Amino acid sequence: MCDFVDYKLYFRAIYDAAKRQDAHFTYVVFTEQLGLGNSNLMNLIVNGQRKLSRKNALVVVASLGLVLERRRYFLRLADLDNTRNMKKREDILEKIIDIRDESIADDNVRNQLRFYSHWLNGILFEYISISNTNHSAEAIAARLVPHAGADEVQKSLDLLASMGLIRLNPKSGRYEKVEDHFIMDDKIQNLGPIAFHNKMIDLAKDALMRVEEEKRDISSITLALPAKSIPILKKMVEDFQNEVLNMAENFDSLEEVYQINVQLFPLTGKSKRK
Repeated sequence: MCDFVDYKLYFRAIYDAAKRQDAHFTYVVFTEQLGLGNSNLMNLIVNGQRKLSRKNALVVVASLGLVLERRRYFLRLADLDNTRNMKKREDILEKIIDIRDESIADDNVRNQLRFYSHWLNGILFEYISISNTNHSAEAIAARLVPHAGADEVQKSLDLLASMGLIRLNPKSGRYEKVEDHFIMDDKIQNLGPIAFHNKMIDLAKDALMRVEEEKRDISSITLALPAKSIPILKKMVEDFQNEVLNMAENFDSLEEVYQINVQLFPLTGKSKRK
């Protein structure tokens, strides 16, 4: 259960496994087995046409026998899906990551999950590359555009150091990168980036009003596409990101930390109505 970051994918995995064992298994039967009555509700939920209410989520965890951290994890996923307030979503995501953290035995993987648990970690990992800057927590906090206190900055720096990503040079009093890039473990690829991307998208909205136009570029394209073009577009985005990273490696000096968001997502879905 804790390997899923969307309860709909969890339901689909259960349904697909049951369907492989019994070709006559249906979503109506699935809904009944979960204690939600004789209906096609689970088909609607799995396909994103209905949300799982908190009341029904409590019924489901009992039917599936989810207890302890698996129960708490599932209920938090349901809360996340039912919440639109960005601050509340951040709080729920943090709780989801904390629960997932409990089930990870590998300290290295646990630290990697913590890397993504707060938006500040990724920013500071890049910030210490900036030339001729004071690396005290107070000085860094004073330069951050999304506000963070000096105590938060120091906590983040300590985490990055404990992960072996940066180290403090005792002579210069400045941090240095030990690793050029952060390589994510496969065990957290689904959950790790969610909180980080959630915050960066939120900051992009804030930048529309906060940052002068000559220092930002926020644009979008809305167009109809065939499904077969999506892998091609995703590869184009990946190639662009690699091109930017390669370009950044050749800069002589660094002055500011920038965030580049590229998003591709559907605005329509296939209708399930007959």
